[in-house]
Amino acid sequence: MMGTDSMTEQRPRDTIKRLASTRLETFSQILELIRPMLPEHFKAIDLGCGHCLFMDTAADQGFDVYGLDAREERVPAKWRERVTLGRVQDADLAPYDCIFCLGIYYHLTLEDQLAMVAKFSGRPAIVDTHYCSAAPSKTLMAGGQVYAGRDYAEGTALTSSYNDPVTFWPTEPDLIRILGQNHQVMKWLPEHYPGRSFYLLIPKGPRC
Repeated sequence: MMGTDSMTEQRPRDTIKRLASTRLETFSQILELIRPMLPEHFKAIDLGCGHCLFMDTAADQGFDVYGLDAREERVPAKWRERVTLGRVQDADLAPYDCIFCLGIYYHLTLEDQLAMVAKFSGRPAIVDTHYCSAAPSKTLMAGGQVYAGRDYAEGTALTSSYNDPVTFWPTEPDLIRILGQNHQVMKWLPEHYPGRSFYLLIPKGPRC
């Protein structure tokens, strides 16, 4: 079974706005938990920053925040000097002390998910993502491990994957297994709606 963008397209506009507001509130609360984990002078990056609303929230809470996105159409003019155009798969995270991965993880292939999370090592991170909440319809092998989930058919909207027509949503146990490569994973409750949640990643060790 393959999901599509119709789930989002059919959701009433007022519901979309309410969910966006809830996500920002949750993000703000998690930022308060992350701040004591960071050095006095630090930089954060929002991967797939899009409309930059999460950058606004982080900046309001004193974060020195930058962004990365493959498309510039949604990036507000005030943030363009701090947003780099490029794919999240190619991101150099070395200069950053904190990672935001909000609404972009589930637009990646399994291989890209594994590679990106590996680069989070030693840094606190916030991940906001869908996962496969129904019975998994396929399994994939990567890095010698088997992961269950389902394919997701990307559309052509500005919020879709930049260059992958089909991406992968792992089951939540496998999602947590991926996120927990080098981190302790805390799930934030309640969920936005079934099958989507925030996860706080607390590093198990120092940066590599």
